[in-house]
Amino acid sequence: MTDYRDTPNQSDLVEAVRQMPITSHVDMRIDRNGVWYHEGREIERKALARLFSTVLKRDDAGKYWLVTPVEKAQIGVEDVPFTIVELKSVGQGEEQVLSFRNNMDQWFDLDEDHPIRIDYKDGSNEPSPYILVRDNLEARILRNVYYQLVDLADLKGEDVGVWSSGVFHVLGKGL
Repeated sequence: MTDYRDTPNQSDLVEAVRQMPITSHVDMRIDRNGVWYHEGREIERKALARLFSTVLKRDDAGKYWLVTPVEKAQIGVEDVPFTIVELKSVGQGEEQVLSFRNNMDQWFDLDEDHPIRIDYKDGSNEPSPYILVRDNLEARILRNVYYQLVDLADLKGEDVGVWSSGVFHVLGKGL
């Protein structure tokens, strides 16, 4: 996968997108489960939703946009645009690598560029785990995948977490 973050004109591109006028209004949203809707109807063709996901951006204010070379349109996102639907583990301990698949069939490893974040919404003790997919876009880790992740957890000091790509990723505090 090509990493475009290090290209010489990245700041120029970011500024150009920021100044790009909104050229169309679309009635599009993504629900909490990562399901895409257009004009109130579910986009049933997964390939089409996958295509839209490749031009999805999130700005510093937390707004989501579909950005093409000629058009920029804001869309609604209920929570985050993606969900994690599968986990694969290779190796053990510090050598372990955990790979995740999101609902758009994109695979990536849990590493320094794709950290986990645990949020506790509504003041409850119920964890809502998220992982960074790319460029300010996160995926919510579905409950069954989170349980698989917890099954792989180790204790390091007072922290409970998992090893992946040589990094210990904290899931919470031990008892």
